Amino acid sequence: MNHLQETVHHKDVSTQIHFNRAMSQLKELLAQGVARSRYHEKTPKQERLERSRQMPYPNIHDVKRKIISKNFSRLLEISDKKHSTVLPKMLRMENSTRLLTLLHLLMYGNL
Repeated sequence: MNHLQETVHHKDVSTQIHFNRAMSQLKELLAQGVARSRYHEKTPKQERLERSRQMPYPNIHDVKRKIISKNFSRLLEISDKKHSTVLPKMLRMENSTRLLTLLHLLMYGNL
């Protein structure tokens, strides 16, 4: 999928339409439906209405979050203290350690 935006213009029309629709849906999801216009200023009431329709992102680092598996969370904490999360190291790790490192990277957004 490298350079997809440059190569899609050389494809047939239906592929371009699908690509443009997917990109607009992706942009809308990322922006959560807040449409910004250059020439049209919104009133504060309209902005409040749009913001009230937005979905808040869940806080995955919630302190009150229920722990599903105490053993698993304990293993994850131990691996956090034990290993640095460097991706080239993962090539030399065993599978369980590799899994714990990947989970740590996904949880903290360092992947």
